[in-house]
Amino acid sequence: MISEVGKTWAEADADTAEAIDFCEFYGRENLRYAGPQPVVQWPGEKNELVYLPLGVGVIVPPWNFPLAILVGMTVASIVTGNTFVLKPSSESPVIAAYFVELMQSLGLPRACSTSCPAAAARWATRWWRTR
Repeated sequence: MISEVGKTWAEADADTAEAIDFCEFYGRENLRYAGPQPVVQWPGEKNELVYLPLGVGVIVPPWNFPLAILVGMTVASIVTGNTFVLKPSSESPVIAAYFVELMQSLGLPRACSTSCPAAAARWATRWWRTR
């Protein structure tokens, strides 16, 4: 973050801390979503609430929060059972490429994540293809 978008160490630390907080929050939400959900029961009926994935999350994070917003939006999509298409900011494509690589190294199937670096990010595109 410091070399790619010019953040200071304090700003980069805060952005990273917020990304970690998003991971923790959505991890806890995942556990909550997996359990039974409270619904109003009417006499003679058996009601239940089930969460279903709806498709693909499209993530277009801004350049000024290159990791925190990216992580928050991506993890929310994954936790709800959806895949995602990521179009990183032109100013921060390498941060996004490292994040997608990290998620895949943790077991996220390659088919669940698509990264489409901006046209201005030619270096990141070349880097990504060599991985």
